[in-house]
Amino acid sequence: GPMVAGLILIARSASAVTAEIGYMRLYSEFDALGAVNMSPVLTFLMPVVMAFTLSLPLMSFYFSLVCVLGAYGFVSVFNTDVITFEGFTRAFSENLGLADVLVFTVKTTVGGFLIGITSVYFGHRVNDRFTEVSRAIASANAAQLFGLFAINVFFIRLV
Repeated sequence: GPMVAGLILIARSASAVTAEIGYMRLYSEFDALGAVNMSPVLTFLMPVVMAFTLSLPLMSFYFSLVCVLGAYGFVSVFNTDVITFEGFTRAFSENLGLADVLVFTVKTTVGGFLIGITSVYFGHRVNDRFTEVSRAIASANAAQLFGLFAINVFFIRLV
């Protein structure tokens, strides 16, 4: 669920956003936004962070739903006892507690925020060389992966 979604989000979207922000800094596009009296933070950076903060919980929920439905398919095919979908969902919901849902929600929201803010931070550190963009992407990905693993370990220890 959350770990796989986080890895996909980092590999696919966070790298692209870090590169985009890096190139915007390299070509002084943030200065151009400021020159026309538009705030770069409100126009571009804050929506990016909010998008990641919302994307990771939604992707994680989708992946978890697919896993649960796949588990039902596996159980119904390979189990000799007949199990109905209603029985499966009842058993699943009885074993799923409020703490699990809260930890899932907080973990994915914090993880998404961390991925977004890290992309913005490392992309915004690019100054005047093209090579700094690739260095920013590599540094952001490393920090995001470490942060994602740390968040998962923290919340596993918490529960």
